[in-house]
Amino acid sequence: MSESKVAIVTGAGSGIGAATARRLATDGWSVLAVDLVDAVEQVAKEHDGIVAHVADLADEAANRAMVAAASDAFGRVDGLVCNAGVAGMGRIADSPIADLDRMWAVNVRAVVLGIQAAVPELRRTRGAITVTCSVSGLFADPAMWAYNTTKGGAVNLVRTAAFDLGPDGIRVNGVCP
Repeated sequence: MSESKVAIVTGAGSGIGAATARRLATDGWSVLAVDLVDAVEQVAKEHDGIVAHVADLADEAANRAMVAAASDAFGRVDGLVCNAGVAGMGRIADSPIADLDRMWAVNVRAVVLGIQAAVPELRRTRGAITVTCSVSGLFADPAMWAYNTTKGGAVNLVRTAAFDLGPDGIRVNGVCP
């Protein structure tokens, strides 16, 4: 069993997720870096404390498997960073509804599924959840209606999850880059 704190970081194959996984590992955390793409393997090669896990987080079973993989690898889960996200551009009158469906699946559904899967472990460790929301969830951007809508959903999901999980000792916060 690991002596260090353990975090799961989604969307860890690039950008904010990869930077978060690297920073946590540098600070002594053990990290399960999760992404849909194999690029997460390269992030894991950079630090001994990072283990790569490829998964489609819009899938319920994949989220349960993600938490089980972290628990199996490190013996516990202290934090969940729900960072995976997709964006897109298009005006509401011209965009296919499939764009919204894809963004909803990753930007909202995957966050819910990740939280639900991690709660039993986080109750045990009195852990924390951080969700990468976006300023686009607080304000409107032109030609980004689907992204704005899903990130607005993520913002309110964080608020509700904080109310629901706070009594269990689980902190829930969103960040809006």
